[in-house]
Amino acid sequence: RRSRTRNAARRTALLAALDTHLGPRVEVSGANAGVHLLVWLRDIAPHQLSACIACAAQAGIGLYPVTPYYFTPPPRAGLLLGYAAMTEEEIRAGVQCLAAVLDHGAWQWARESQEDTR
Repeated sequence: RRSRTRNAARRTALLAALDTHLGPRVEVSGANAGVHLLVWLRDIAPHQLSACIACAAQAGIGLYPVTPYYFTPPPRAGLLLGYAAMTEEEIRAGVQCLAAVLDHGAWQWARESQEDTR
């Protein structure tokens, strides 16, 4: 029972942080159950997602694409966000940092420079 209550509070914190820091830039799916959220990124094309994840990793954020869970790659960029092992404060700080990474846009340049070297 306690873990259910803790996970519900963490899910609420994640949903609130996504709404506060990313708002209309994301679409959340599967918010009613489990310990993961599926988050679609509206401003990022699927081919840009790996560069975005790499930039987030440099900022200390671990992100996981949804692509491995699909037989055919989805037509949009999506992330699977887990929250069970994090505190509410870590969740808020992580989403705020993700928003900063997306605002900075370095992932766009990283992807362009990768494409230029091919």
